[in-house]
Amino acid sequence: HLMCASAEQPVLLSERAGLASVAALRSAARALVDGDLAVVENGALRYAGASPSPALSVPLRDADRERFTLVDQASNAVIEEVDRLDALLRVYPGAVVLSDGAEYLVVGWSVPARRIALRRTRCDYFTECVDHSTVTVLRRRHQRILGSAAGQADDRGSTSSEHVPRRDDAPQDPVFIATGGVCVEKRA
Repeated sequence: HLMCASAEQPVLLSERAGLASVAALRSAARALVDGDLAVVENGALRYAGASPSPALSVPLRDADRERFTLVDQASNAVIEEVDRLDALLRVYPGAVVLSDGAEYLVVGWSVPARRIALRRTRCDYFTECVDHSTVTVLRRRHQRILGSAAGQADDRGSTSSEHVPRRDDAPQDPVFIATGGVCVEKRA
């Protein structure tokens, strides 16, 4: 992102520029300069790479460059690729995932190979991870009220929300398994 920022305007190396410290900024700038992607002029980092718009090569939706390949177990055909976070949240063992309108059951995981085996199935549902998020407000610059009172922050500034889509005939008391901060719904 520093490369993209320096393409828009020079970034002063004496300021943090959103990084943890000036030292972190200078370290990141040094890596860009060493890779011939930027130059330092008058104490500021300026983009000098070949691409006219480096932002086009920086994915915003899946910043994680570690990819997992979803493969049809029967044909060994590649179904799609997902980033690591999507794999953990959506394509966990036993999950039913949708891809191009088809349902697949996750039957195998190989973390070293970054390969997830799927088997085509027919069902009228898919699974989704339950997301429990807690946000703590450290500082407020501006504040305005949006929507109804539901989901607003409490006195400490913390909010928590839960959304679980269900089928009408799904069991009402699923078992939740916590794995490394990821909650997975398992039907008994």
